[in-house]
Amino acid sequence: MRWTLARPEDEPTALLWDAITFARNVGTAVGAASLEACLKGGPVAWATEHQIEPVGEAVNDLRKTAPSLRSAPPSLHGVITTRNILVH
Repeated sequence: MRWTLARPEDEPTALLWDAITFARNVGTAVGAASLEACLKGGPVAWATEHQIEPVGEAVNDLRKTAPSLRSAPPSLHGVITTRNILVH
């Protein structure tokens, strides 16, 4: 059973909530699809791309809101970079 929670009002917490929510959506979009299906393009790839973009935006905004995250692990910066590649 998954609980549905309201988006928090605290800005850093809300941004983290956004990133987690959209990241879960990526898992839902990909589901049990094979790597080949993801790389082939089409609905699975499109859905995944459209969920990765807001994950990157939320993480980027979170990094700006919480200066302590500026020296975050490289994987956090990789999420932002992936978003930038997809958008631009």
